[in-house]
Amino acid sequence: MSKRKMSEDYESSGVEESELSDEGYEYEEPEDPTIFAAESSEEVRVDTFTLAELTARVEDVIERLAEVTSLPRDQAFAILAHQRWNLDSALAAFAEDPARLAKKVGLSDEKAVPASAVCCVCYDAAADGADLLRPLSCMHVACRECWKNYLEERLSINQECLITCLASGCGLLVPRSRVQACLQGRTLETYQRSIAESYVQSKSNMKWCPTPDCNSVISPDHGAAVSQLQVLECKQCQQQFCFTCGENHVPSSCQMLREFKHRCDSEGDNMSWLKDNTKECPKCCSFIEKNGGCNWIKCSKCGFEFCWLCGRAIKHSEIDAAGGSHRCNVFKSEDEKKEIEKRKSAAGKLREEDERRKFLHYYGRYLAHRQSSRLEMQNLNALRSQHSPDAESEAVRFLRQAQAQGLDRLRVARQMLWSSYILGFYQKWDAAGCGKEIFEDLQHLLENRTEALSKAIQASFINDEGKNFMDEKLEIIRLTDAVKTNMNNLKDVCSRDIRV
Repeated sequence: MSKRKMSEDYESSGVEESELSDEGYEYEEPEDPTIFAAESSEEVRVDTFTLAELTARVEDVIERLAEVTSLPRDQAFAILAHQRWNLDSALAAFAEDPARLAKKVGLSDEKAVPASAVCCVCYDAAADGADLLRPLSCMHVACRECWKNYLEERLSINQECLITCLASGCGLLVPRSRVQACLQGRTLETYQRSIAESYVQSKSNMKWCPTPDCNSVISPDHGAAVSQLQVLECKQCQQQFCFTCGENHVPSSCQMLREFKHRCDSEGDNMSWLKDNTKECPKCCSFIEKNGGCNWIKCSKCGFEFCWLCGRAIKHSEIDAAGGSHRCNVFKSEDEKKEIEKRKSAAGKLREEDERRKFLHYYGRYLAHRQSSRLEMQNLNALRSQHSPDAESEAVRFLRQAQAQGLDRLRVARQMLWSSYILGFYQKWDAAGCGKEIFEDLQHLLENRTEALSKAIQASFINDEGKNFMDEKLEIIRLTDAVKTNMNNLKDVCSRDIRV
């Protein structure tokens, strides 16, 4: 395939060549001339661990510490959890002063049950049939049932992997083996999950997959740095998300997403801040925040010079201490004040209305794509639940596969589109360049392709007699590939040319 400049590519999308002045944008021309095939941003390889695989890694670290230090596994576990699962730190602390470390962590050994012991909770004695467990070094004796109730209550309140003795004020840790022996079923799973949570939270390069009930952990390969404009994909559920905040918001940033959601919840907050902390330029109505003590202000946007106190146009020389001509200490009549306030009010209302209309423009499109995504996901879920390959012909089966792939592509395309409107609302564009036009044109192409794919999939669900399943399948596949290409183009331009 040949390569040509961006200005030539844009002829197919209705943008004049004269509108594009930037150099350096090259895209590989695909077979369909309306699809821009940019190289996608460098992908970050990730490792995905199931809960079982993560548990195996935890046990391996425990085994390594126990082998080097000759400690029981329960104590090796407690030290590692206390040292945030840093094996080197645990070894260094143990080598420096084992006794001090044991006291700091709360380690203890199990002792024999005294002959006349009773449970310190329910006061049942062994002679009365109570199943008393061996006490810790603190000699607090309790029966199995009380231990079980205590551990279940602690885990229901706070899912923690290090649990102290049930006696009030005792700081010794309960051995992991005792916790596991006393618990069963869902409560035991909660405890095992709390150990995995502790391990993941200690690792800056690990995150849980945000998909509910996935229980997988994602880790960038070899600790690679991950940009906010790169999404990671869980290999278990294929969910894509930002490693920093857990949502898929490319091409906007985490901060843009947070601010936009906050704006959606409380639309008037920004206007209130501007009103309390800024004044408007009397000429261009731009909001100005005063950053110095001098009351002579020059608007950085239009260059208009005015007095911060009264808003009248002045030159710097007019407020000079050597006898400037400007005076705003004189009380103005009601007519003059009303005229000034009227002018300010009109300018403020115009600016406020323009800001509101801008927000509603982007917010409306953001909501539309989120709503479309929800409806398309309903179709995908229905397709998966009703799909019965044995009862369908080969042609219909292939069409169903194309529909599922197309609907899944629509899901990620809608995510990129609603996020692109967040970026469009906040991004400050260089007036001298054509970045805004390039971004909006690529956004428009992705939007068109996404709607075309959605329409084709919707039409393919209609049961018309004698229709060609193969043609429908090929059309869905073609549009699915086109949407993927347009997504790569938009992501590539944003990650390379937009600072977020």
